Amino acid sequence: MLKLQKLLILFLWFPVISGFGQTVVWDEAFKTSPDGWEYVGNWGVEDEQLLLYYYPITENYDFTATSCDVNVPANGGELTISMFVDVFMSYVTDEQCEISVLYDDGEDVLWNYELMNGAWGDYGGEEISFDMSQWAGKNIRLKLRSWGATTGSLWGWYIYNINMVSVFDHELEAGAVAGPRKIDPGETGTWNVAVSNLGLQPESGFFIEVFSYKESEVIATTQFTGNLAPGETVTIPFDWSTGVVQNTNLYAVISSQTDEFAPNNRSQDHFVRVDPEFDYQVLFWDNDNDIGTIFNPETGNMEQASQFIEDALYHAGINYDYVNNLPSVLSGYDVIITTMGTYCLS
Repeated sequence: MLKLQKLLILFLWFPVISGFGQTVVWDEAFKTSPDGWEYVGNWGVEDEQLLLYYYPITENYDFTATSCDVNVPANGGELTISMFVDVFMSYVTDEQCEISVLYDDGEDVLWNYELMNGAWGDYGGEEISFDMSQWAGKNIRLKLRSWGATTGSLWGWYIYNINMVSVFDHELEAGAVAGPRKIDPGETGTWNVAVSNLGLQPESGFFIEVFSYKESEVIATTQFTGNLAPGETVTIPFDWSTGVVQNTNLYAVISSQTDEFAPNNRSQDHFVRVDPEFDYQVLFWDNDNDIGTIFNPETGNMEQASQFIEDALYHAGINYDYVNNLPSVLSGYDVIITTMGTYCLS
Protein backbone atom coordinates (compact mmCIF):
# COMPACT_ATOMS: atom_id res chain seq x y z
CA MET A 1 0.00 0.00 0.00
CA LEU A 2 2.86 2.40 0.82
CA LYS A 3 4.45 1.70 -2.57
CA LEU A 4 1.14 2.48 -4.31
CA GLN A 5 0.88 5.78 -2.43
CA LYS A 6 4.39 6.74 -3.55
CA LEU A 7 3.50 6.00 -7.17
CA LEU A 8 0.34 8.12 -6.93
CA ILE A 9 2.32 11.02 -5.48
CA LEU A 10 4.86 10.69 -8.30
CA PHE A 11 2.17 10.77 -11.01
CA LEU A 12 0.49 13.78 -9.40
CA TRP A 13 3.81 15.64 -9.07
CA PHE A 14 5.09 15.04 -12.61
CA PRO A 15 2.39 16.99 -14.53
CA VAL A 16 2.98 20.03 -12.27
CA ILE A 17 6.72 19.98 -12.97
CA SER A 18 6.09 19.35 -16.68
CA GLY A 19 3.91 22.48 -16.75
CA PHE A 20 6.93 24.49 -15.64
CA GLY A 21 8.92 23.03 -18.53
CA GLN A 22 6.48 23.93 -21.28
CA THR A 23 8.37 26.30 -23.58
CA VAL A 24 6.64 27.71 -26.65
CA VAL A 25 9.04 27.21 -29.55
CA TRP A 26 6.57 28.21 -32.29
CA ASP A 27 3.35 30.17 -32.03
CA GLU A 28 1.46 31.59 -35.00
CA ALA A 29 -1.89 33.33 -34.47
CA PHE A 30 -2.12 34.77 -38.04
CA LYS A 31 -2.70 38.37 -36.98
CA THR A 32 -0.94 39.16 -40.25
CA SER A 33 0.31 36.96 -43.08
CA PRO A 34 3.48 35.38 -41.62
CA ASP A 35 6.82 35.70 -43.36
CA GLY A 36 8.14 32.69 -45.24
CA TRP A 37 4.79 31.04 -45.94
CA GLU A 38 3.89 29.94 -49.46
CA TYR A 39 0.33 29.67 -50.81
CA VAL A 40 -1.07 27.89 -53.85
CA GLY A 41 -4.73 28.45 -54.75
CA ASN A 42 -7.43 29.98 -52.55
CA TRP A 43 -5.33 30.20 -49.38
CA GLY A 44 -4.90 33.51 -47.56
CA VAL A 45 -4.79 35.23 -44.17
CA GLU A 46 -7.73 37.38 -43.09
CA ASP A 47 -9.52 38.20 -39.83
CA GLU A 48 -6.70 36.61 -37.79
CA GLN A 49 -6.97 33.19 -39.42
CA LEU A 50 -5.40 31.21 -42.21
CA LEU A 51 -8.23 30.28 -44.57
CA LEU A 52 -8.74 28.05 -47.58
CA TYR A 53 -11.90 29.41 -49.19
CA TYR A 54 -14.15 27.76 -51.77
CA TYR A 55 -14.27 30.85 -54.02
CA PRO A 56 -13.31 31.21 -56.77
CA ILE A 57 -14.73 27.75 -57.37
CA THR A 58 -12.10 25.55 -58.98
CA GLU A 59 -12.55 22.09 -60.46
CA ASN A 60 -9.95 19.34 -59.93
CA TYR A 61 -8.06 21.53 -57.48
CA ASP A 62 -4.92 20.85 -55.43
CA PHE A 63 -4.23 23.80 -53.09
CA THR A 64 -1.50 24.06 -50.45
CA ALA A 65 -0.25 26.38 -47.72
CA THR A 66 3.34 25.67 -46.65
CA SER A 67 4.87 27.20 -43.53
CA CYS A 68 8.25 28.81 -42.99
CA ASP A 69 11.12 26.68 -41.69
CA VAL A 70 10.65 25.60 -38.08
CA ASN A 71 13.24 23.84 -35.92
CA VAL A 72 12.00 20.96 -33.79
CA PRO A 73 14.16 20.90 -30.62
CA ALA A 74 16.50 17.97 -30.04
CA ASN A 75 14.16 16.63 -27.36
CA GLY A 76 11.10 16.80 -29.61
CA GLY A 77 7.89 18.66 -28.89
CA GLU A 78 4.12 18.72 -29.23
CA LEU A 79 2.43 20.47 -32.15
CA THR A 80 -1.13 21.73 -31.61
CA ILE A 81 -3.34 23.17 -34.36
CA SER A 82 -6.66 24.91 -33.70
CA MET A 83 -8.87 24.59 -36.79
CA PHE A 84 -12.28 23.97 -38.34
CA VAL A 85 -13.23 22.31 -41.63
CA ASP A 86 -16.64 23.43 -42.90
CA VAL A 87 -18.24 21.27 -45.60
CA PHE A 88 -21.02 21.75 -48.17
CA MET A 89 -22.24 18.14 -48.30
CA SER A 90 -24.33 18.55 -51.47
CA TYR A 91 -21.13 18.98 -53.54
CA VAL A 92 -18.85 16.46 -51.82
CA THR A 93 -17.38 13.57 -53.81
CA ASP A 94 -13.69 12.72 -53.29
CA GLU A 95 -12.33 15.89 -51.64
CA GLN A 96 -9.83 15.61 -48.80
CA CYS A 97 -7.82 17.76 -46.37
CA GLU A 98 -4.37 16.77 -45.17
CA ILE A 99 -1.59 18.00 -42.86
CA SER A 100 1.96 16.77 -43.41
CA VAL A 101 5.54 17.46 -42.33
CA LEU A 102 8.22 18.28 -44.91
CA TYR A 103 11.82 17.55 -43.88
CA ASP A 104 15.06 17.00 -45.82
CA ASP A 105 13.77 15.14 -48.89
CA GLY A 106 10.88 13.46 -47.10
CA GLU A 107 7.21 14.07 -46.34
CA ASP A 108 5.17 12.40 -43.60
CA VAL A 109 1.39 12.73 -43.26
CA LEU A 110 0.16 13.75 -39.81
CA TRP A 111 -3.56 13.92 -40.50
CA ASN A 112 -5.94 13.14 -43.35
CA TYR A 113 -9.66 13.84 -43.54
CA GLU A 114 -12.25 12.96 -46.21
CA LEU A 115 -14.92 15.63 -46.61
CA MET A 116 -17.61 12.99 -47.14
CA ASN A 117 -17.44 12.57 -43.32
CA GLY A 118 -18.90 16.06 -42.88
CA ALA A 119 -17.54 19.05 -40.99
CA TRP A 120 -14.54 18.58 -38.70
CA GLY A 121 -14.30 20.45 -35.40
CA ASP A 122 -16.16 23.55 -34.31
CA TYR A 123 -16.36 27.07 -35.71
CA GLY A 124 -13.84 29.09 -33.71
CA GLY A 125 -11.42 26.20 -33.48
CA GLU A 126 -10.97 22.67 -32.18
CA GLU A 127 -7.47 21.56 -31.23
CA ILE A 128 -5.63 18.55 -32.61
CA SER A 129 -2.14 17.63 -31.34
CA PHE A 130 0.79 15.65 -32.71
CA ASP A 131 3.96 14.26 -31.14
CA MET A 132 6.97 15.71 -33.00
CA SER A 133 9.64 13.42 -31.52
CA GLN A 134 10.14 11.69 -34.88
CA TRP A 135 11.57 14.93 -36.32
CA ALA A 136 13.60 15.97 -33.25
CA GLY A 137 16.58 18.15 -34.17
CA LYS A 138 15.35 18.73 -37.73
CA ASN A 139 14.21 21.81 -39.63
CA ILE A 140 10.73 21.12 -40.92
CA ARG A 141 7.94 22.84 -42.84
CA LEU A 142 4.27 22.22 -42.21
CA LYS A 143 2.12 21.65 -45.30
CA LEU A 144 -1.67 22.07 -45.33
CA ARG A 145 -3.19 20.58 -48.45
CA SER A 146 -6.68 20.07 -49.86
CA TRP A 147 -7.55 18.48 -53.19
CA GLY A 148 -10.40 16.87 -55.09
CA ALA A 149 -13.15 17.40 -57.62
CA THR A 150 -14.30 20.91 -56.63
CA THR A 151 -13.65 23.59 -54.03
CA GLY A 152 -17.43 24.02 -53.92
CA SER A 153 -17.54 21.13 -51.43
CA LEU A 154 -15.45 23.12 -48.94
CA TRP A 155 -17.09 26.12 -47.32
CA GLY A 156 -13.76 26.83 -45.67
CA TRP A 157 -10.77 25.32 -43.89
CA TYR A 158 -9.99 27.69 -41.03
CA ILE A 159 -6.64 27.57 -39.19
CA TYR A 160 -6.82 29.78 -36.08
CA ASN A 161 -3.53 29.00 -34.36
CA ILE A 162 -0.46 26.78 -34.70
CA ASN A 163 1.57 26.17 -31.55
CA MET A 164 4.52 23.93 -30.69
CA VAL A 165 5.87 23.43 -27.18
CA SER A 166 8.82 21.48 -25.86
CA VAL A 167 10.33 20.54 -22.50
CA PHE A 168 13.89 21.41 -21.45
CA ASP A 169 15.95 20.67 -18.35
CA HIS A 170 17.52 24.14 -18.45
CA GLU A 171 15.40 26.91 -19.97
CA LEU A 172 15.35 30.59 -19.00
CA GLU A 173 13.03 33.18 -20.54
CA ALA A 174 13.53 36.94 -20.50
CA GLY A 175 10.37 38.89 -19.77
CA ALA A 176 9.62 42.58 -19.95
CA VAL A 177 11.91 45.42 -18.90
CA ALA A 178 10.16 47.78 -16.48
CA GLY A 179 11.29 51.19 -15.29
CA PRO A 180 11.45 54.88 -16.22
CA ARG A 181 10.78 55.97 -19.78
CA LYS A 182 12.42 59.36 -19.28
CA ILE A 183 15.59 60.43 -17.45
CA ASP A 184 17.73 63.56 -17.44
CA PRO A 185 21.30 63.65 -18.81
CA GLY A 186 23.66 62.36 -16.12
CA GLU A 187 20.79 60.92 -14.06
CA THR A 188 21.08 57.24 -13.08
CA GLY A 189 17.93 55.27 -13.74
CA THR A 190 17.05 51.85 -12.36
CA TRP A 191 15.16 49.27 -14.42
CA ASN A 192 14.12 45.66 -13.79
CA VAL A 193 13.97 42.69 -16.13
CA ALA A 194 11.85 39.63 -15.36
CA VAL A 195 13.49 36.20 -15.81
CA SER A 196 11.45 32.99 -15.62
CA ASN A 197 12.72 29.45 -15.17
CA LEU A 198 10.70 27.33 -17.60
CA GLY A 199 12.99 24.31 -17.26
CA LEU A 200 12.83 21.27 -15.00
CA GLN A 201 16.02 22.08 -13.06
CA PRO A 202 16.88 25.02 -10.74
CA GLU A 203 19.07 27.78 -12.19
CA SER A 204 21.79 29.99 -10.74
CA GLY A 205 24.84 31.97 -11.82
CA PHE A 206 23.44 33.31 -15.08
CA PHE A 207 24.10 36.87 -16.28
CA ILE A 208 21.86 39.65 -17.57
CA GLU A 209 23.51 41.85 -20.19
CA VAL A 210 21.77 45.11 -21.12
CA PHE A 211 22.07 46.86 -24.48
CA SER A 212 21.01 50.20 -25.93
CA TYR A 213 20.32 50.79 -29.60
CA LYS A 214 22.49 53.93 -29.40
CA GLU A 215 25.52 52.10 -27.94
CA SER A 216 27.78 49.48 -29.52
CA GLU A 217 28.76 47.82 -26.24
CA VAL A 218 26.99 46.30 -23.25
CA ILE A 219 25.78 49.15 -21.02
CA ALA A 220 25.11 47.09 -17.87
CA THR A 221 25.80 43.56 -16.59
CA THR A 222 24.43 41.87 -13.50
CA GLN A 223 24.67 38.29 -12.21
CA PHE A 224 21.96 36.29 -10.51
CA THR A 225 23.60 34.30 -7.72
CA GLY A 226 20.48 33.04 -5.98
CA ASN A 227 18.53 29.87 -6.71
CA LEU A 228 15.69 30.12 -9.23
CA ALA A 229 13.43 27.08 -8.86
CA PRO A 230 11.44 25.58 -11.76
CA GLY A 231 8.34 27.67 -12.44
CA GLU A 232 9.62 30.71 -10.55
CA THR A 233 10.16 34.25 -11.88
CA VAL A 234 12.65 36.74 -10.50
CA THR A 235 13.03 40.49 -11.16
CA ILE A 236 16.63 41.55 -11.64
CA PRO A 237 17.54 45.28 -11.37
CA PHE A 238 20.13 47.18 -13.42
CA ASP A 239 21.29 50.80 -13.49
CA TRP A 240 22.25 53.04 -16.40
CA SER A 241 23.06 56.69 -17.04
CA THR A 242 24.32 58.77 -19.96
CA GLY A 243 25.15 62.39 -20.63
CA VAL A 244 23.92 62.24 -24.22
CA VAL A 245 20.45 63.56 -25.07
CA GLN A 246 18.77 60.84 -27.11
CA ASN A 247 15.83 58.55 -27.73
CA THR A 248 16.75 54.88 -27.45
CA ASN A 249 15.51 51.43 -26.57
CA LEU A 250 16.99 49.24 -23.86
CA TYR A 251 16.80 45.46 -23.96
CA ALA A 252 18.22 42.67 -21.81
CA VAL A 253 19.77 39.37 -22.88
CA ILE A 254 20.21 36.30 -20.67
CA SER A 255 23.70 34.80 -20.79
CA SER A 256 23.79 31.24 -19.47
CA GLN A 257 26.09 28.30 -20.19
CA THR A 258 23.34 25.75 -19.57
CA ASP A 259 20.29 27.28 -21.29
CA GLU A 260 18.97 24.96 -24.02
CA PHE A 261 16.67 27.34 -25.93
CA ALA A 262 18.11 30.72 -26.93
CA PRO A 263 15.31 32.42 -28.96
CA ASN A 264 13.48 33.64 -25.82
CA ASN A 265 16.61 34.91 -24.04
CA ARG A 266 16.11 38.49 -25.29
CA SER A 267 13.59 40.82 -23.67
CA GLN A 268 11.27 43.17 -25.50
CA ASP A 269 12.52 46.69 -26.17
CA HIS A 270 11.91 49.36 -23.55
CA PHE A 271 11.81 52.95 -24.83
CA VAL A 272 13.84 55.54 -22.89
CA ARG A 273 14.13 59.26 -23.62
CA VAL A 274 17.11 61.17 -22.23
CA ASP A 275 15.44 64.57 -22.02
CA PRO A 276 17.11 67.87 -22.97
CA GLU A 277 17.67 70.30 -20.11
CA PHE A 278 15.09 72.90 -21.07
CA ASP A 279 11.35 73.21 -20.72
CA TYR A 280 9.09 73.08 -23.75
CA GLN A 281 5.35 73.12 -24.23
CA VAL A 282 3.66 70.72 -26.65
CA LEU A 283 0.17 71.02 -28.15
CA PHE A 284 -1.49 68.04 -29.82
CA TRP A 285 -4.36 69.11 -32.08
CA ASP A 286 -6.42 66.02 -32.99
CA ASN A 287 -8.08 67.26 -36.17
CA ASP A 288 -9.08 64.04 -37.94
CA ASN A 289 -12.51 62.47 -38.41
CA ASP A 290 -12.25 59.61 -35.88
CA ILE A 291 -11.81 56.89 -38.52
CA GLY A 292 -9.23 54.16 -38.08
CA THR A 293 -6.99 54.30 -41.16
CA ILE A 294 -3.74 52.70 -39.92
CA PHE A 295 -3.23 48.96 -39.41
CA ASN A 296 -1.64 48.08 -36.06
CA PRO A 297 0.26 44.78 -36.49
CA GLU A 298 0.41 44.25 -32.71
CA THR A 299 -3.37 44.26 -32.29
CA GLY A 300 -4.47 43.34 -35.81
CA ASN A 301 -6.90 46.28 -35.78
CA MET A 302 -7.30 49.49 -37.76
CA GLU A 303 -6.64 52.46 -35.47
CA GLN A 304 -6.68 56.23 -35.66
CA ALA A 305 -3.47 58.14 -36.35
CA SER A 306 -4.04 60.12 -33.14
CA GLN A 307 -3.75 56.90 -31.10
CA PHE A 308 -0.27 56.19 -32.45
CA ILE A 309 0.87 59.77 -31.79
CA GLU A 310 -0.46 59.71 -28.24
CA ASP A 311 1.26 56.37 -27.60
CA ALA A 312 4.56 57.79 -28.91
CA LEU A 313 4.29 60.88 -26.69
CA TYR A 314 3.37 58.77 -23.67
CA HIS A 315 6.26 56.35 -24.13
CA ALA A 316 8.64 59.27 -24.63
CA GLY A 317 7.48 60.77 -21.34
CA ILE A 318 6.45 64.02 -23.05
CA ASN A 319 3.65 66.02 -21.44
CA TYR A 320 1.26 67.71 -23.85
CA ASP A 321 -2.04 69.54 -24.07
CA TYR A 322 -4.70 67.70 -26.09
CA VAL A 323 -7.37 69.61 -28.03
CA ASN A 324 -9.88 68.94 -30.81
CA ASN A 325 -10.21 72.64 -31.67
CA LEU A 326 -7.17 74.83 -32.33
CA PRO A 327 -6.82 77.61 -29.72
CA SER A 328 -6.77 81.19 -30.99
CA VAL A 329 -3.55 81.90 -29.09
CA LEU A 330 -0.57 79.62 -29.76
CA SER A 331 2.30 81.74 -28.51
CA GLY A 332 2.76 79.58 -25.39
CA TYR A 333 3.68 76.44 -27.36
CA ASP A 334 7.08 75.41 -28.67
CA VAL A 335 5.78 72.41 -30.64
CA ILE A 336 2.39 71.83 -32.31
CA ILE A 337 1.47 68.36 -33.58
CA THR A 338 -1.68 67.78 -35.60
CA THR A 339 -3.52 65.08 -37.52
CA MET A 340 -5.50 65.95 -40.64
CA GLY A 341 -7.42 62.70 -41.05
CA THR A 342 -9.18 61.31 -44.11
CA TYR A 343 -12.03 63.37 -45.53
CA CYS A 344 -14.46 62.70 -48.37
CA LEU A 345 -14.79 65.73 -50.61
CA SER A 346 -17.47 66.30 -53.24
